[in-house]
Amino acid sequence: RPEQPEQLKILFLSISIFIFVLFRKNRHHLLTLEQLSAQQESTIQQELNNPKLNKLLNISKHQYKSLFELSPDGILLIDPDTLIATRFNPTAHQQLGYTAEEFAQLSILDYEALEKAAEIREHAKHIIESKQAVSFETQHRKKSGEIIDVMV
Repeated sequence: RPEQPEQLKILFLSISIFIFVLFRKNRHHLLTLEQLSAQQESTIQQELNNPKLNKLLNISKHQYKSLFELSPDGILLIDPDTLIATRFNPTAHQQLGYTAEEFAQLSILDYEALEKAAEIREHAKHIIESKQAVSFETQHRKKSGEIIDVMV
């Protein structure tokens, strides 16, 4: 939890930029830039021009990227409509025996071994609606056909 005012500014800036990036990628899910208040847009622009905060933000982005890319656990960001991973770390595709290019084309339906398509969609819907962290055990099918136990 940030304790210093400078850290709070960085957190606000990080969240703002994250929202902006999400907006650019998912226009239909978020407000348009015109709908942002002028004050928020101005604040974001001012903070982006602050060299000290910009440097700290770059450090924070590097740390996040390192945690994401180097995690020994597979991490996936799933599109709830297509059930395709929009972003994933190397462990996610390597543990199932796929190249990154192959894995990017797969939906959960392609490697989930326990649940049927309707169950997967219902499970995804429940996770989105609950807006809470959910973990469960299941099985995934590797490219080789081998079934492995996984914790999601």
